Amino acid sequence: MNENAIASHPVGHASFLQPNDGRRQRGRNKRGCGRRAGRRQRPAGTAELDPLEQAKDVPSNLRRPFTEVDNMSLLRTDLAALDVMAHGALCAGIGVRSSLRHAIPPDEKAQIGKRGGGPTYPHILMPQLMRFKGAEFLSKVYGNADPATCDCEECNGRSLDSFFLSDGETRREAEHHNIHTWSEWVSNMASYPAGTERKTWWRDKCAAAVDRYALENQRIGVGASPKSGFQVPAPLKAWATLPVTP
Repeated sequence: MNENAIASHPVGHASFLQPNDGRRQRGRNKRGCGRRAGRRQRPAGTAELDPLEQAKDVPSNLRRPFTEVDNMSLLRTDLAALDVMAHGALCAGIGVRSSLRHAIPPDEKAQIGKRGGGPTYPHILMPQLMRFKGAEFLSKVYGNADPATCDCEECNGRSLDSFFLSDGETRREAEHHNIHTWSEWVSNMASYPAGTERKTWWRDKCAAAVDRYALENQRIGVGASPKSGFQVPAPLKAWATLPVTP
């Protein structure tokens, strides 16, 4: 392989169910390599699956190759992009829309919107909770409480439940909000030297977000159930608790 070549490898989440012993990576330390995280085929009738939530070991095992191999990137993903960047990735890409944050196996169709059709709404990156949630869910969960707000350049204090519209302008505003939000995190991360300091900053930021879930549920008077309140995503919990390694 040409030393200047870039290879792109779609990788299913099953590849990260067991620790990688490194044998597949030997001899590739100087070459560019891009991975796209996907998920196994979903059972019929179920919603789209987040590959990082399919097993507890996936977040740590996905992180490991980026600590061992130079010039690797992670494409078409969500906040896992920041995790691998904190742990040595050359670069990473976050999908602007939910359909671009997880790869779909070629023999499947992407699940779009609700069953039976109807309008589709944007997914909103919540700055304090560090997770994406659908605009429809946010409209319901904040129906009887003061909504969370955002002070990014796009929002300027806008409430996060106000994106519950299906028009193109609202979707554009939601996408800009998401980009401004994670871009600020990337800038903050870059202010720390690569290595232990950057990894510690990322772990502590994730841990602080995890702690806010109970506070937010208490503030709006709901429990931590999928329908009535906010649940900590498994990957975020992993990033908040995995040990910082040199």
